[in-house]
Amino acid sequence: MEPLYQEKPYSSQHPVVEGKTQEIVHIVEKHGTELDVHDMERMGKSQQFKRNFAFFSTLGFAMVLMSSWETQLATAVFGLTNGGTAGAIYIYIATFFGFGLAIVSMAEMASMAPTAGGQYHWVSEFAAPSKQKFVSYMTGWLCVLGWQAGSAAGCYLAGTEIQGLIVLNHPGYVPQR
Repeated sequence: MEPLYQEKPYSSQHPVVEGKTQEIVHIVEKHGTELDVHDMERMGKSQQFKRNFAFFSTLGFAMVLMSSWETQLATAVFGLTNGGTAGAIYIYIATFFGFGLAIVSMAEMASMAPTAGGQYHWVSEFAAPSKQKFVSYMTGWLCVLGWQAGSAAGCYLAGTEIQGLIVLNHPGYVPQR
């Protein structure tokens, strides 16, 4: 059976970290980009998984994970009933701006500490030392609860849309609770 990855000797193309010589450093195929290697060595971590993703695979994963289409269909009604077409357009612009600020701040934190942990790791890094464990623990659990609520909401919205299509196409169907 072949190994999942093969080690390659260190090459001079990769950034050299102080205190390490080329003879003792080995880079594996799953290292990602040169900057990934440098960041991981700077933090004292070893690379565990391949971190190269193409644009379309990342976009597709985000669409599936966020239930974007179901959410869009279910929430468009609020903007249209409360403000009409103009209200829906303006709220999209405001939401884009607001989420843009959140994304920029998370990108800044990710550039300082690129980890798979995300928010709970960043909270641990930036919180006061006396509160790091508790705040990180609470943030991690709030993320887990958010994932569970998001999964349940996606299923609920998909079921509601299917039921709406049945009501639309079969006049004899009466929805029941």
